[in-house]
Amino acid sequence: MTPDSCCTRIIISSVFLLCIVGTNGRTEAQSFHTVRRGQPIVLFDGRSLNGWSRANGQASDGWVVDDGALHRIKRGGDLYHKNTFRDFELHFQWKIGTGGNSGVKYRVRKYGKQWMGCEYQLLDDQNEGNPKHTSGALYGVIAPTPNKPQVLPYTWHLAKIVVCGNAIEHWLDGQRIVSVTVGDDRWVNKIQNSKFRDKPNFGENREGRIFFQDHGHPVWFRNVILVPLYCNEKISIASVQPYCNIQSSVQSCGGTPRTLRLRDRILRRRCR
Repeated sequence: MTPDSCCTRIIISSVFLLCIVGTNGRTEAQSFHTVRRGQPIVLFDGRSLNGWSRANGQASDGWVVDDGALHRIKRGGDLYHKNTFRDFELHFQWKIGTGGNSGVKYRVRKYGKQWMGCEYQLLDDQNEGNPKHTSGALYGVIAPTPNKPQVLPYTWHLAKIVVCGNAIEHWLDGQRIVSVTVGDDRWVNKIQNSKFRDKPNFGENREGRIFFQDHGHPVWFRNVILVPLYCNEKISIASVQPYCNIQSSVQSCGGTPRTLRLRDRILRRRCR
């Protein structure tokens, strides 16, 4: 791959989401930094609803493109991506209105006539008393860490979902707030004490659909990017697929000058 073709794929408005260095010099995906990554896939291009529809493939008039963001304006049903995905990092920005409720569901499959899966909860947290229902929770199953970043209505927040084999992580504004292993004793106990107890093997499918939930409230999404992970292939961090010519600041990436210089040296080398 030439430097130009490499860079063309990743010079997009949301490229700062793909920084591999986290806050305080930590590697963000520290549990997954030796996993081979594929080329980033832009799931929402900021201009159209291409690739998105209701579960049955029909268009939805409840979702529109508004100033480069995907905006739920009226009841139109959940919005599904046309493809299914296995292991990945899903990066996106989101904001929600006062009292709003929504979610991003992944590893979605059919249980009877219902499409169900794990959910990254999106909420105006101000009046929510159940931690398992607050923003960033794995809805109804795992509460986020108590010191998670504050969520305010009509404010853009940065989220990341990582699914790699049986490992799931939720990130909010650069902080990992949920980490769980599907199928272990903790998972089984949490499911048995949740609304999903009667759904056989809930969340254990390795592949599924992704959708944005229509919960009856305004919600916005932008910079929706999926990075495929190949979780059975372990490599060194220097072999991570390149994100070259990224003009990212320390503030946007959340790294220190030293760690960002190290990252940039690695990425430039991979793009030559």
